[in-house]
Amino acid sequence: MLYYLAMVKYKEFFKLMVDQNKEQFQRFMILCQDYIKDKDGLKDDFDKEGREVRDIVEYWERKLCKQMEGGKNGVYSTTLSDKFRAEVKKIFPPYDEIGLKRG
Repeated sequence: MLYYLAMVKYKEFFKLMVDQNKEQFQRFMILCQDYIKDKDGLKDDFDKEGREVRDIVEYWERKLCKQMEGGKNGVYSTTLSDKFRAEVKKIFPPYDEIGLKRG
């Protein structure tokens, strides 16, 4: 039962995160769409804006998983984190490219 509640909670946390950072997330979503088309030309802007978005995402992810990390529920924390990140990647497909060197 606890696992199920946590799985529902990640969607609530995700919605709160998006609602509280709507303007910045909208800007970054547009930048992501443009970045996919011109990775070399927009890499610096993508990384700069992406670091700020990543900080927000990591803050909310820590907040979400903090309750699950102790004791016997620690295994759920990783699953919860993965599900939360998957939601992020739905709106920011190149999220994992933030800060990566292009070679």
